[in-house]
Amino acid sequence: MTVSLTLALITALFPTLVVGDFDIHYWLADLITRHNSSELNASFPYFLMAAEHGYKPLNTTGVHTRFPLQGSSRASDLDLAFASNALMALFQE
Repeated sequence: MTVSLTLALITALFPTLVVGDFDIHYWLADLITRHNSSELNASFPYFLMAAEHGYKPLNTTGVHTRFPLQGSSRASDLDLAFASNALMALFQE
């Protein structure tokens, strides 16, 4: 089932974790790879909405979630996790 961006990243007053295969590239996960403008344009609305609603991406730089079977394709991050500020507060000292 596909959930719209506006439903997936709503402002939450309680600890919320949003995970899924967003099928967008997370440019911060791979700082060495050069991402083309269409990849950046496709992912920008997700990260903007996440920030506007108090979510932070949890994906770790350099840790990929997609590994292609063909040698000519690059590894990337299409599976993403976002934590709300309320959830992040539980892990901060």
